Amino acid sequence: MFGNGVVKDLLAALISGGAGGVVYAFLKTPAGQKVAAILGAVLRWIAPTPPEATRYTAMVLSAALALAAYLAGAGLGYFPFPSTAVDWIELVVNAFAIAYGTSQVLHNRDLRARYIAAR
Repeated sequence: MFGNGVVKDLLAALISGGAGGVVYAFLKTPAGQKVAAILGAVLRWIAPTPPEATRYTAMVLSAALALAAYLAGAGLGYFPFPSTAVDWIELVVNAFAIAYGTSQVLHNRDLRARYIAAR
């Protein structure tokens, strides 16, 4: 995977779960918390409380970043463009699942550390 060029490697890393890590780190910053509050207000019917707003913001941003990285790579000729509706659906679902799953693994580590520290 690595060694074919820095841009391709960066895009591949974002697609393969790195987007979730980037979004997780971003949501821990003051700017990320503001974005979560704004998206939480927009998604109020889904996310009535701040923790839920942050969770859904992580979902949306993780999938969007991974999908944008894939489309940028496709535009640069590194990856093929999806050719059918099924291919597009698989791309979106896979981008979401991998990126969001990564963010949740990192979040779980953080929760475990807080739990242990509170004992």
